Amino acid sequence: MKLAVYEPTEYSRYLEGLLRQIRDVAGSTITFYEDLQFMVEDIESGGDSFDILIVVCGERPSEGINAAYQIKFHLADCQIIFIQQSDLLMPEVYRVEHVCALSKKHVLLLLIDAVQKAVKSLLEKDRRVIYVNADHEKRYIPLRNVFYLERVQRKTKICYETNMGKKAEIETSFSVQQILSPFQKNPFVRCHKSIFVNMQKIEGFHSAYLLLTSQERIPIGRAYQTQVRAAFLKFADSNLVEY
Repeated sequence: MKLAVYEPTEYSRYLEGLLRQIRDVAGSTITFYEDLQFMVEDIESGGDSFDILIVVCGERPSEGINAAYQIKFHLADCQIIFIQQSDLLMPEVYRVEHVCALSKKHVLLLLIDAVQKAVKSLLEKDRRVIYVNADHEKRYIPLRNVFYLERVQRKTKICYETNMGKKAEIETSFSVQQILSPFQKNPFVRCHKSIFVNMQKIEGFHSAYLLLTSQERIPIGRAYQTQVRAAFLKFADSNLVEY
């Protein structure tokens, strides 16, 4: 999971200390931004993506709210938490879908609940999620975004589509069996000794390969052609979308 925090002052150190104490995000990547425009441009250019955004509103709260609005446009599932200077409600925040708006003096008491609510909301948006440990942090990827899993030596490579529509890869020490064990019905089909393809991402079936929605061709091993064809036709006939 990735978090981003906009806070141009030393208050950011205090926030990081609090966030590191929250079990759900303690091992997550936290990026701190001091410049709103840079943060927005970073997202628009596809340079970064995150799951939770915390915006500390300064003397001109509309600037932070406008930035959050722009980011929400590009990262629709991003959960936003506002921290405001005063106890008075800022009506402008309702321009943006958000988890909550806290006053600074209530952060110590309420930030944990706010972050836990954000994490819960993320999971409820799509319960079909792949959980892995990668790069020394817990990561989760919506199943609908995963193209395929590939076993490479003692690691599993996960090829997926980011929220920005770009192709990305991560490696984990989890086995394919560990990754797929939470699913009652296996949404992947094995088409090679080491490759398991998400059937939701198959655009076309050919005797020698599968064509993915990314237009990538995944070869089908001879030993797997019959079972791949049967699984693909069954999936296509039933139009299965729930697992």
